[in-house]
This record gives sequence, structure tokens and C-alpha cells, in this order.
Amino acid sequence: GGGGGGGGGGGGGAATDEEAKFEAQLSFLFTDPAHVHEAAGVIQKLHSIAQELSKDAGYEVAKQRIERKAEQIEQQLLTLFDQAHREYDVEAMRRCARTLYVFQGGASCVQQYIGQHRFFFDKDNLGADGASGVGGGGKAARGGGGGGGGDDDDSHLMLFNEIVDTCEHENQLIHRVFQKPETVMAQFVQRIFEQRLQTYVEDALTAARRRGGILGYLQMLVRLHKRTRALVDQLAKLDLGGDSHGLVQKCMDSVFWQHLSTYIETEEAGLEEVYAGYLDDFFASIQHVRKADPAERANRVKAFFDQKLDQLNEHVQERTGKGFKERVERVADDETFLSVELALNLIHENREALARAHKLADRTDLPADVFRIFRKLIKALCAEHLDYALDISLSMMPLEGETVKKEPGVRFLLLTQQSNYLFHLLQNHFRSAILPGVASDHEVRMRCVKFKNAVMANLEAKFGRGLERSLVGMVGWLGRLLETEQRKTDFRVDEDDPTALTVMTTPACDAVCATLERFAATIRASLDGDNLDDLLLELGLRFHRLILDHMRKYVFTTLGGLLLTRDLTKYQGCVLQWGVDRGLHAKFEMLRELGNIFIVRPDNLKQVLSEGHLKELDKHFLAQYLQQRVDYSNDNLVLRNLEHKFKMEMAQLKERAATLNLQ
Repeated sequence: GGGGGGGGGGGGGAATDEEAKFEAQLSFLFTDPAHVHEAAGVIQKLHSIAQELSKDAGYEVAKQRIERKAEQIEQQLLTLFDQAHREYDVEAMRRCARTLYVFQGGASCVQQYIGQHRFFFDKDNLGADGASGVGGGGKAARGGGGGGGGDDDDSHLMLFNEIVDTCEHENQLIHRVFQKPETVMAQFVQRIFEQRLQTYVEDALTAARRRGGILGYLQMLVRLHKRTRALVDQLAKLDLGGDSHGLVQKCMDSVFWQHLSTYIETEEAGLEEVYAGYLDDFFASIQHVRKADPAERANRVKAFFDQKLDQLNEHVQERTGKGFKERVERVADDETFLSVELALNLIHENREALARAHKLADRTDLPADVFRIFRKLIKALCAEHLDYALDISLSMMPLEGETVKKEPGVRFLLLTQQSNYLFHLLQNHFRSAILPGVASDHEVRMRCVKFKNAVMANLEAKFGRGLERSLVGMVGWLGRLLETEQRKTDFRVDEDDPTALTVMTTPACDAVCATLERFAATIRASLDGDNLDDLLLELGLRFHRLILDHMRKYVFTTLGGLLLTRDLTKYQGCVLQWGVDRGLHAKFEMLRELGNIFIVRPDNLKQVLSEGHLKELDKHFLAQYLQQRVDYSNDNLVLRNLEHKFKMEMAQLKERAATLNLQ
């Protein structure tokens, strides 16, 4: 056993001697830096031969020594390459790169060239990036054009220009130095996106969000995305091997994918944030505090107006008393809680969001994203602004049957006027910006149109209720004027009163006509087209019924009947000025003819009642007015016989209807 060990030791010594002799023979090649390129060629050949030797033949030590020597030579070459790079010795760089190519295709040389490039480590450049990112993320003002570029003052423009200049310069150098320049250039560009640009984008977006909120973040995202897309187009002109544009586009996608994958959610949150700001600013400007519960709106509005009146009440006595207070109440009543300026701002922000969507959203997702952006506008403009104002106005208007204690204000009609303009703005926005955005997806387009129509229909229904309550208020106030201003003796004029014929119309008629003209003027200023004609027609018809009911409350002498016909003629003239017929003129002509039954002699009544519009009226209906003549009594045989005749004719008509089975 000992002999075997000695033999083994002797064999090891012999091997060591052989290695020493081998190193001595090649020392001039491997130790002299001037021959490092030749050494690289020799060691690479030895390495190739060593790879073919059997592992079981005892060549492992030789293999390991060759590998270590190869690593040493490779490192020497890398040091020479780095020195040449620093000195910008292109020829030395090229020779080192060509020699290093035998070491795994020169991967270590490429890695060192890119990894130690000053573009990624220059403190001045990195400091400029930081300043650019923060400076470009200033506080975003609402309505400041966030969907555009703002490239004229983009502080980050310097970095992108530097990237282009650096890549163009390095492209020339790389083509002179490396054997496969397109591969090296592709790696260099990828490193720029992964290290320099990625860091810059994250810093800039973080600073923008900190200073300008979500809107500032989105505006910065659009600017950076636009600038980076331009950078892609410029870098794609370089030879990067194969599809240069596709390669650079993938680099860009890797920078922005995290932000673009959640873009629409961020956009929605940004719209909610900026819309809430606009709404809060508007309500603060009119000193109104919104509450979410619709049931509390009436109390809230009442408190708002009471507060306004209380603040000014102490000054009322110092002015003109009642007149000043009426002006204060009228100002409060004119508040519609609507703002055209606010609506324009909301629509403008929606357009900016749509512009961002067209730049940032995926083409396949764009129609759905446009719909989502439009829904945010509908929520802010229609639900939180227009519908809110409608609910407030409706809560302040009288219902059918309620007593109207003061002249109704013009709030709802002014609101209608403003709303028509807001509808016009919304429809234009829908046609010009929304429909083109959803046109490519039929299903989304149909959903969008149905959604918009449903919202509009709901608002139109509320406007219908509001206009109905407006009519109730106007007619109710006209009725109250007639009750309070019309004296019981106005139409019971003494036949011997010499001044009776000098009175043209009663004070009640004058007050009613003046009020009616104000109502009509407000309606004309608030509505147009068929809506205007329909509302004036309905007001005329209800006023007509009001006068008919009013006439049954008074007793008329002959001169009183004459005064009534003058009142009726003035009422008719007010309505004729509206220019709306559709049967309205005939009704007021009938009303004027009906007044004649109070001024003719009893024996002429039969002839009057058989002429004009009166002959078409129900006999029982006419009998109610005949009873209002001052000479109507049981002793007046003419009137009694006439009434008896009416009743007989009515009985015959009813009997005939029953026979014919008619209603």
C-alpha cells in the first residue's frame, strides 16, 4: 500500500514537471500583453480541443487550467477594450471586439460596452432626468388642455432629444467596432428603455400626480406617450436587425403597459375628481350646500332662500320697505341652480378625456371606453346638475289644488330656457365626439344611444311635470287676482250712474292682463317651436275656463254687462297677440258673445242665443249664465219661459239619446 502511494506521488511530480515545462514554453505568449490577441487564438483552439477529450482519461486538470487561462485572457481583452473605449480609440476597440468574438460571440464585450456606457451613469444626465420629471408634472389646471401635447414647454423634451442623438452616434460607432452591429444596437436601445426611460417615466408620472392629482397624471401620461411614440418612429430608422419598428415598439409597450392596462379606470376616476371640483365650485359660488338625499331638497332650498332674505331683511327698512323686499325675493326666485359655463366646462373636460382615450386606449377597447367616458358626463351634467336643479324647482312649485299666495316666479321657465341650451350642447357633443368613437362597434353604439335617449326621456318627463306646475301656478295666481281685485259691485252698475260709461275696463281686468302679458313674454323667452305654441295654447284654454267660472260668481246689470264685454274684449286681445290659434280664438270669441246676453233685452235673448257660437253651446250651460242677470227672477216671465224651454229641449235630447242607445 505504501509503495502504491509513493508511486502515485512520483507520478504527480512528473505531471507537475510537465506542466511547468509547458508553461515555460508558452510563457512568452500568455504573459506578454502585446501578444494577448495571439494568446486568445491559441487558448480558444486549446479550449476547443479540450472539449473533445474524454472525461475519464484524466484530462480534467488540463481542462480546468485552459478554462482559467481563457478567462484571464478574456478579462485582459475586456480591460483593453474599456481603455480603448475611454480613449475613443476605435481601431483598438474594433480589434478587441473581433478577438473577443471567439469568446461566446463576444457577449461579454457587448455587455461591458452597454453596461458601462456613460449615458446610463452620468450624474448630470440623471439629474436632468429628475428635474425634467418633476418639472413636467406641475399642477394641472382644470380645462387646461390635458388631452393635447403641451410640447412647446415640455421640460422632458431634452431627454428624448438626447436619446436620439446618443443612439445615432452610437449606431455609427457600433457598426465600426462590432461584427454584428445590429444585434448590439438592439441591445443598447432596449437598455435605454428599460433603465433610463422607464425610470424617467415613473418619476415624472409620480411627480405629476402628486402636484396635479389624477388629471395631472393623465396629462403627463399623454405627453410622455406621445413623445415616446415619436421616439419609436425615429429609432426604428436604425438597423436593429429584422423588424426594427416592432422591436422598439415592444420596448415602449414594456414602459407603459402598467399604466395603459388600467388607463380607463384612472380616466374615470380623474373625470369624477374634476367634475366634483367644478360642481363644488359652482355651488359654493351661489352659497349653496348640496345634500345627497332628494327628500331633503325642499327643506334645503327653503332654508337657502330664507337665509338670503334674513341677511337682507335688516336693510329693508333703510331702503323703500316693501319694494326692496320684493326685489330681493325676485332675485332669489330667479336662481335656477343651473350654469351654462359649468356645462361647457364639463363637456370640455369630456372632450379632453376622449382625446386621451384615442391616444392611449387599445383600438379594440376604444368604443367601450368612449361609452364609459360619456356616462361620466351624463352623471355629472344630467344627474348631479340638471336633474338636481329640476328637483329643487319642482319642490318649490305649487301642486294642483294648492292655494297660490303670490305671483309665481320665472325660475322653472328660466331653467327650461337654460336647459334647452344645455340639451343642445349635449346633443352636439354626442353627435360630434361620442358617436364617431363608438361607430366601429355596433353593439356598444346601440347601448350608448339607448342610454342617452333614456336619460333625455327621464328629464323631459320632469320638464313636463314642471311645465304643468307652472301652468297651475300661473292660472292659480290669475284666479287669485280676479278674486281679490274684482269687487262684487263691479258689474252691478246703477243704470242711472252718469260715470258708468266712462269706465273702460275694471281694475281686476287691467291687473290680470298685465300679469298675463308678463307670463306670455316669459314663456316666449323660454321656449320655441311646438313647445312654445303648446304651452301658450294650454295657458289660453285654462284662462278661458277660469273666466267662465269667474262670470258665474257675479250679478250683471245692463251697464255691468257692457263693462264685462269690455273686459272680455281686452282678455281676447291679450290672447290674440300670442299668435296661437288652434281653436283658441274661437273660444274667446264665444266668450265675448256670451257677455252679450247680459246687455240685451229679455225679449231679444232668443235671437242672440241662436246666433254665432252661442247656438252651438249646451242649453243647460247657457242657463247658468242667464241666471246671473239682475232681472232674472220668478216674476220675469220671459226669462222663466226661456229657461223652461231650455230644460224641455234638454229633456228631449236625453230621451232621444236613450232611444238611440247613445251617450
